[in-house]
Amino acid sequence: MNLNYEELVKSRLQRAIETLEEARLMAINQHWNGCVNRFHFASFYAVMALLTKFSHQSSTHKGAKTLFSIHFIHSGEISGRSGKIFSQMFT
Repeated sequence: MNLNYEELVKSRLQRAIETLEEARLMAINQHWNGCVNRFHFASFYAVMALLTKFSHQSSTHKGAKTLFSIHFIHSGEISGRSGKIFSQMFT
């Protein structure tokens, strides 16, 4: 992985962490719709970081979901239960 990809992975992980913190704050204040939205995007950014780390690229949520499923769920790298939770967030 070259430096640009490493920086992109770091950036996406940092964005995931920041967005997860936003979700936590919204939960504390019982802003449930906003909390779910921020949690969804935190998960999406983390998955995008993972995909980038292994040179899988997508420009859409649907593409990220598909690539995540193919390369990490079906391969057994990540549990089917975790994959199901991630998939359900899209619906």
